[in-house]
Amino acid sequence: MTDFEQILQPMDQIWGCLFMWTFMIFMSFMAFLACLIGSIVSTFQKNSLHTKYFILTGSLFILFIVLIIESPESSTDSNIVASVAPAIASGKAELDTATKSTSAEKSQAKLKSETEAKKKAKQKNSNLPESLGMYPEQFQVVFNHIAGKFQPVFNIDSINVEEGNAVNAFSYMLKDELGIIGLINKDDGNLQSLAIAGKEDGSKDATKALATAFQVLIRATNVTLSSKEISALMEELGILDGNVKKMNKSIILNGLRYSTGYTEKFGVSLMISNANDANYAR
Repeated sequence: MTDFEQILQPMDQIWGCLFMWTFMIFMSFMAFLACLIGSIVSTFQKNSLHTKYFILTGSLFILFIVLIIESPESSTDSNIVASVAPAIASGKAELDTATKSTSAEKSQAKLKSETEAKKKAKQKNSNLPESLGMYPEQFQVVFNHIAGKFQPVFNIDSINVEEGNAVNAFSYMLKDELGIIGLINKDDGNLQSLAIAGKEDGSKDATKALATAFQVLIRATNVTLSSKEISALMEELGILDGNVKKMNKSIILNGLRYSTGYTEKFGVSLMISNANDANYAR
């Protein structure tokens, strides 16, 4: 039997009871009217039946009043509630159980989806190349701040990133034949590597400018190094040796790889990358 049928079953019993009481009240009232009319007629006919009619009329009237007072109509609402409540309560309990079950399933599905999304994001990030831990705009601010303390003064006015197939890149000329290049990871926008390259013609100004640019780049990517540590690093890399054409060294310091090199086209170069990035290992 369904919940709806359970609700209807007590309703049928209630309405059957109400119909019986209504019928009895109606019949007593009709009998009262009939006896009242009979008593009036007997009075006009002056026979001995009018006394019996009056007694019967009074009795029927009293019965009619009693039936009205004792009618179950006044308790109908409470009977309906009492009869239907168990079925409603049962249906509500089933609905609550189904709702809770659905809610739990949705929560589990949402949690599973979020877990998978985090797992995919983590896996994706684990496949990203190691970076320098800064964005191009952040590097620009730090570089300009440090370069302003040296002579000659270098300044990166703007960084224009160009889209590439594997990586994005930007380049900026600090002065004639002295420029800086940055490679940018396409997925997270972090700097993957930085390099300064300039030609050394043997003049004092060119040598000073190149050494200053190298020092600023090292400090901008590793701000915890002292001036003494930077000078030692530059000397170890062969930057201060004077024989630029033989520069080809790679040193790891504080998680970064510093690599020097020389080409006829670009001159002396210093590249800085993450020490864990195998693409720049020598």
